[in-house]
Amino acid sequence: MTPGPAPSPYQVAAGPVRSIHRRALIVLVGYAAPLAVLVLAVLLPLLGPAVAGGAAAAVWLVLVLFYMRSATRLAVSLVGASPADPDRYPRLFNLTESLCVTSGLPKPDLMVVDSERPNSFSVGLAPSSAVVVVTSALAETFTRLEMEATLAHELSHIRPPCFGPGPCTRPGPPPGWPPSSGATPRAARTWPPSA
Repeated sequence: MTPGPAPSPYQVAAGPVRSIHRRALIVLVGYAAPLAVLVLAVLLPLLGPAVAGGAAAAVWLVLVLFYMRSATRLAVSLVGASPADPDRYPRLFNLTESLCVTSGLPKPDLMVVDSERPNSFSVGLAPSSAVVVVTSALAETFTRLEMEATLAHELSHIRPPCFGPGPCTRPGPPPGWPPSSGATPRAARTWPPSA
């Protein structure tokens, strides 16, 4: 029996992505739960189930909203990022601005982590409050094309249909598929393209 074609990375990624989204939701909800349960336990004998349950739910909701609001600041502070200096990293600012204009996104805050290894990530709850963090090695050593590709990748994470906890995947072909030139007839008809 001959083995079938290897699964596409686009097909394989769907399961782990759902798992990551589920874990992010559990973490977000779980951090607020212990204090809400404590409020419920303290108020239940004093005020009864209706008032105690309402108070516990209110405490839980306030904590979830607080965690959601402070998640970006927390993530940025945990890695030791500082605001990027436009005079020191002009290419970073120019490329980000041109990519944002092209894609119709608001320009995110740019931050830099002092590190010898090139790396980047984006974080935030909405495109208007997003932050893109790059390491100093990336900002100083990447060529223009490498930096543009990296920034485009990070900006793709903050597009409205994708933004949220965990990575983003879009089902189906990317915009502009099939390519207008250079594709074999089979590759032009199928998605994802076979290797």
